[in-house]
Amino acid sequence: MASIFIKCALIASFTSSLFACRIWGIIAKSDGDFSTLSSREISVVRGELQMLFEQSAYHPAGWALLGLKSDLPDPIGILVRSPAPASQNPDQYWSAVDALLLDRNTNIGIGHLRMATSGINSIPNPHPWIFQSELGTYSLSHNGTISKSILYDLLTENGADKTWLNQHPPQTFGSGDWDDDGWNSVVDSELILLHIMKQINTKKDVLSGIKTALKSLQDKGVSLYQTNIVFSDGKSLYVYGGQNGLKVSESSEHYAVMSGPPSSGDAGALDWTGIENGEMVILSSDGIKHIPDFTKEEPEIFVKEKKFKVHRAFPNPFNSSVKVDVELPDDLSGSYAVYNLSGEMILDGIIASGNKSIQWNPVNQLGKPLPSGSYFIRISAGGTNVRQKVLYLK
Repeated sequence: MASIFIKCALIASFTSSLFACRIWGIIAKSDGDFSTLSSREISVVRGELQMLFEQSAYHPAGWALLGLKSDLPDPIGILVRSPAPASQNPDQYWSAVDALLLDRNTNIGIGHLRMATSGINSIPNPHPWIFQSELGTYSLSHNGTISKSILYDLLTENGADKTWLNQHPPQTFGSGDWDDDGWNSVVDSELILLHIMKQINTKKDVLSGIKTALKSLQDKGVSLYQTNIVFSDGKSLYVYGGQNGLKVSESSEHYAVMSGPPSSGDAGALDWTGIENGEMVILSSDGIKHIPDFTKEEPEIFVKEKKFKVHRAFPNPFNSSVKVDVELPDDLSGSYAVYNLSGEMILDGIIASGNKSIQWNPVNQLGKPLPSGSYFIRISAGGTNVRQKVLYLK
């Protein structure tokens, strides 16, 4: 009997893992955006999204893709939601992918496949959840199930103060008031976002707010394996959860997170590393931060320093010259090169250490004027390449 129980438990665990919600996210490096990614990088990203597409066949509650533009007044680039698996509407899915990767200034992408476990399920996938206020635009994607009663108690001080929920009522999708008949249609994941945002509003700090919110859930006995989240403040991706619930990776031009990434052995696939139990990983345009045992009082922070930083080309498009500011550590030098769309190098040069500006007038090595069109400026240092696409208009 015991062996039968163990076998059933293993099958249940495997099934839960196989069909749980799926999360994907990327952020471009060095102040770049998706329109500046090289063709090889685009191929890698599309490989990740192909895996998400294939997994969607097992997620009947729909899919969603969100694109964010950092440091812009209206940061939402694209937001597409579907009530059905992507495998049932492939044209819509791949059109959304194309729009995401071609949308100018979009440098953060978040995707989600839903396996509904709470709230209403006959709606377009509501992940990633969005919270907008004077503080900015925030989003959350979640994999797991957390008791709505626990979240309600945390949000209302055990029912004594409903102010925050009345000010930011959770969605009921036409099923009535959240504090009445509509409660059954409220999704636990939105309550998690509201709980985090309440703490951020109190702490006036994103990281402290997330930490306080997650610790309070753990104090209520919520398992780390039910709190796999990808949270964004529009500038970074905050990755947290149980061991290997989410995996992160790095390419030369972007950072990525997935709950079910392509195999590292697949052609063109990245190498993926599962997060540790209770670890917070912060992916930003200029590096990775690892915070083990995030909710402990004084976590030690390990920072993977960027090798260098490349600012956005300006102006872009341009009609006389374009400038790219580069920050190099004192012990690192680099190089730059300009290519046309055919991959032919137009010119190249050396960048000394320190803060430098590369200014290019649209001429080749011989000083011959070049035609209007798109060009790539590649900055290389420390074994890393960063490309930016610029448009020359006479």
